[in-house]
Amino acid sequence: MAVASLQSLNDDVLGMIVGLLSQPDTANLVFTSRAVSSVARRHILSSLVVSAPAQSLEFHRLMLEEDDGYRIQCLQRLTIIFQDSVDEPTDAGGYSPLATVLARARNLRELVMGSLEKHLTMQSGKVLSDAIASLSDLCELELRDIGKQSVELCERLTCEPKVVCLAADPWTEPAPYLEVEYSRFAGLPVLRNASTITLQHLSLTRNGTPESQPAPVTPWSSTRTLRLENMDPLALIELCPNLTTLRMGFMWFADNGSTLYPDDAHSKYITSLARDVRVDTRVRVLDVFVGNEELALDKTIIATTRATLPVVLSIQFHYGDAALWAQLAELFKHTDARLRYLDVLMHDESEYAQTWFDECLPLLSSCPILCVRLKFVQCLLEVMAEDEFASIKDRPEPGELIDSEWEELRDAAPKLLAETIPSLRYIAVSSGYMVGDLAWSTFGGGWARWWNVAREALENETEGSTVELVEIDEGEGRKVDEYMRSAWFAKTLQFHD
Repeated sequence: MAVASLQSLNDDVLGMIVGLLSQPDTANLVFTSRAVSSVARRHILSSLVVSAPAQSLEFHRLMLEEDDGYRIQCLQRLTIIFQDSVDEPTDAGGYSPLATVLARARNLRELVMGSLEKHLTMQSGKVLSDAIASLSDLCELELRDIGKQSVELCERLTCEPKVVCLAADPWTEPAPYLEVEYSRFAGLPVLRNASTITLQHLSLTRNGTPESQPAPVTPWSSTRTLRLENMDPLALIELCPNLTTLRMGFMWFADNGSTLYPDDAHSKYITSLARDVRVDTRVRVLDVFVGNEELALDKTIIATTRATLPVVLSIQFHYGDAALWAQLAELFKHTDARLRYLDVLMHDESEYAQTWFDECLPLLSSCPILCVRLKFVQCLLEVMAEDEFASIKDRPEPGELIDSEWEELRDAAPKLLAETIPSLRYIAVSSGYMVGDLAWSTFGGGWARWWNVAREALENETEGSTVELVEIDEGEGRKVDEYMRSAWFAKTLQFHD
């Protein structure tokens, strides 16, 4: 059978191949392969990074000073980071050259702005602000280190992207959160049609006081995924009637080395509305990540779980905190509860994990849970970069645990789970690493085993049933995971209004 050569492949296929390569390897192809040179060049020009205002003029020359305009046509994603000019006076050249490039970038679909507030407060920052506001065809927009002028820019944006990230700087004085008036923020046009919204370090206030208020007339009806870092979740989920996935991340930091942020005291909606918080939004997946055991967030976790009625709850084992798990168990047993899939992350301290098995797991014995997945990582805050994990994930056991105590817990877990929770039908146990960045790390499990729980009633029904664990292949296990997270499975659950 003849083997296809590179010359025989069309540009679409070559583009897919080039897309798998690193930027340096792609650059090498531009100069070494006639067959893919044009495709590789187009790929490199599709996603660029520029430091502004220092490189504003140089970037203008690169993108626009050619007759056919080929380079500017290729640009689809642009990342702008802040770097002032070193060799020339401050703000030399300003942002006008960069603004001209943005005005001509008709195919630009993704924009990432780092240190946005710094850019806007520069002498010619208004020029950049106007240029960004005029970009009407963006599909993804990420604005980092935002401040008051950045919020004003958001009010003028003409784009309606599907993916939006707005992140304040937690180290900005005088407060660890950027305070924005609730109705003003809820009414931002840039959020109106976004399906995925990421918000970080924002505090929504009403007349200067964080508190509850009704959702605006025009909610974020298109939003399906909401990712919040160090924010009060109930302040926002009421804006998202069609939300399916809520991810809450809480990363530790301190104010002047003393006060810890965040904690329940900073979730004003939750603390003011106490136990009876109810919203119309019901999510399929609630994912909670707490980066430090010293953070007091029990009220936030309980109130959000009660309010959103998740089908899937991804949560850490919280060092065997029996008081927290007792409250969660009561929620899981409630007639309104939809929790059927519990996804628990074990990490750092094996003795506390043993405490979870001894004291917390029995609390779940009468909960109608169908599937439990336990994930084991050696250290929560040892986060692996995505490209590094990609290079090892296909090894036989890339998530091998170092300590024998962890291995013993992992190996004993399936039988213990099946015997403790009679309703269980599926069990999964996996080892791996935290992957991504520190604030938004996720579990990357390269080693996983799945079991179907088979039960056979004993002759004397009062004695219960025998339990048999039937191992299924990982591919079948992934199908179970996907189904239980799906809208199809959620529709099968009955609950009371």
